[in-house]
Amino acid sequence: MRAKEYIRNHICNKVLQEQLNATLRRFADSRNNLSKTTRAYNACLKDQSKYVNFMVKCGLEKPKPESHWDFLQHLTKCIFEDKSYQYLLSCISDNPGKGVKPVSSSLIDYYILMQKEAYGYSTIDDFLYDDLNKKFYETIEYKGYTEQQEVEIFNRAFVAFDQIRQELGKPAHAAHIFKGICCDCESMTDDVLRLLSYLIKEYNYDITDEQRSTLDILTDKLGKYIQKRNSCQNRDSGISRWETLQATLENMIHDEEKLELLICEKTRYQQLPFTQQFEAAFVTNCNLEIEKIRELQKVRQSCKTGAQTTDDDDSKTKGNNKIRYIVLHELLKKIGKGLKEYDRTKVCDFIAYIIGGSSKKIYNDSSAGIQLTNYHETEIKKVKKLLSDLDIEISVEKDKSY
Repeated sequence: MRAKEYIRNHICNKVLQEQLNATLRRFADSRNNLSKTTRAYNACLKDQSKYVNFMVKCGLEKPKPESHWDFLQHLTKCIFEDKSYQYLLSCISDNPGKGVKPVSSSLIDYYILMQKEAYGYSTIDDFLYDDLNKKFYETIEYKGYTEQQEVEIFNRAFVAFDQIRQELGKPAHAAHIFKGICCDCESMTDDVLRLLSYLIKEYNYDITDEQRSTLDILTDKLGKYIQKRNSCQNRDSGISRWETLQATLENMIHDEEKLELLICEKTRYQQLPFTQQFEAAFVTNCNLEIEKIRELQKVRQSCKTGAQTTDDDDSKTKGNNKIRYIVLHELLKKIGKGLKEYDRTKVCDFIAYIIGGSSKKIYNDSSAGIQLTNYHETEIKKVKKLLSDLDIEISVEKDKSY
């Protein structure tokens, strides 16, 4: 369970809720860095006076010093099951590290991404870390938005999803969260709601069956809300039923969703009284679109099956991003352009451009020190052979920090 959900579900004291939430917010940016978390803990929470000053700096009412240890006890329970706060939990423990499995900063980054808490960014590239975000971005890339507007769409959808997850005990209240979303223009509002619907529908990390069931209910409610908005907008602008459906399909990501919508809309239209069936070609267009999608699925599956052996062979040469980073960085050092001579941000931006991925993540990993283990042994042998064939002297070793 996430720390935020624990607070919402188990802490009834409003003052304590505010204190815990403020603490989570302040430690959120440093939770994937052990040294930063340790320094922040020592500076803000380690003893009574620091705790009091910290709460005042958070804009909260000055607490009693004697409530410090009681607060730490609640904070420990709050973050105990939230894997993204393992460094903070280790700091609070009487024996740092006891009862807490050692983790890497990259693993904590993974937990943050899986929890869909990686937001608040100022550039669109920082969001494109998984397939869902990339596929959604492809549907808005050519809509004429500025980058600031694109970033706002992602941030607002992720914030709304975060709020909804904290209100899963109250589905009706959670539904009001997406009904309250309003952006500068209707198009942006539509896209925020659409991204939010994907986040709600596809989220399956660290939730109970009951929570998943509630998310399914909210998926249905949000779908109907989006459809109602689209119908009102299109009716006002005189767009036909088929044009409305086409526009919706173009904004959808998965074939299965498209097929489900087409079949539902076709059935709904056929069930209308004959006097209300104004578009004679609607059912025909639906059938043609269904047939096209299914044919494309067959072609993709055929290509996938036929190329499976080739893909397997290709995957053997793709390499690991950590090893790619090390090789590129060592090459840069060979020509006098390594981290010691140049700004780390510029180096990481360059490497991210070459190998793909987020320059921010590469920066964080390189700051913490990238290490190779037994897991990378096969890749290490392979890259050593490639470098040796080119007569390039670069050391790529496991159990060494780069």
